[in-house]
Amino acid sequence: DGAGLAATIADIAASFDAATAVVPDDARIDSFGIAAALEAKGVGCTRWNAADAAASKQAAADASCGVTFAKAGVAETASVMQVCDTASGRSICLLPETHIAVVRTRDIVPRMAQAMQLLQQEAREEGTMPSNVTFITGPSNTADIELVRVVGVHGPINAAVVLVTD
Repeated sequence: DGAGLAATIADIAASFDAATAVVPDDARIDSFGIAAALEAKGVGCTRWNAADAAASKQAAADASCGVTFAKAGVAETASVMQVCDTASGRSICLLPETHIAVVRTRDIVPRMAQAMQLLQQEAREEGTMPSNVTFITGPSNTADIELVRVVGVHGPINAAVVLVTD
């Protein structure tokens, strides 16, 4: 539940030996106490700052862990739908070695079609689409070169999803 969210995220980050984390500029970081829990585990925390995009991207590139709040989870593919905006740049989920995505259980939909409907509904209500939508299903990997599997080719090596009820 929400009461244990910060400690769970900090424990996961520590289990992947994260030294630093980048988090979105989102009120939930403070309301759940995520930054404080990471700091207590010895994981330095940097908040995304859209006003200084270059510094934020560099912080994400230098961070060993990125924490995000996913828009939805897709049950059929075990994917998370990550919507990027000014509060949470796409670098947070793509550049650090470890990505921890938080998904509310009420935001889990059966299939991709329902995830797209959620996105469409929100776009109609807000009058705008996000700059980027990424569907993440585990760490990236490929076996293109001589059929040797390589993990973390274009994204994190480690991926974790934390389900939270609220």
